[in-house]
Amino acid sequence: MLGFIITSTKTTQRGVSMSVDNAEKARVLALVGDPHVVDQDLQEFSKSANFLSSERSEIIKKYPKQWIALLAGEVRAQADSLPELIREVELLGLPKSKLIIRYIDRPRRALIL
Repeated sequence: MLGFIITSTKTTQRGVSMSVDNAEKARVLALVGDPHVVDQDLQEFSKSANFLSSERSEIIKKYPKQWIALLAGEVRAQADSLPELIREVELLGLPKSKLIIRYIDRPRRALIL
């Protein structure tokens, strides 16, 4: 669920409640968009970010030195270069604004001598 609800009052940075008129509500909704869509987008982004974090070692093994595009917690495209990945993303019709794109490389080990 989205982390805020637009009501007839708002809290300022100092914690003081102020009245919010309908014009301001409409302005905020126009900027943010449909709260249900925003919530769904945030959940999909969270799935992808969590997948990158929790499956890091498997991703490194499966996609070494590759560019990957994730959507809703799944690798949806992969390529050797970023331009190739963008072409693949476009071919598949994936929504670019909702993707996490990463280059996968093994971490370099720091040697302390």
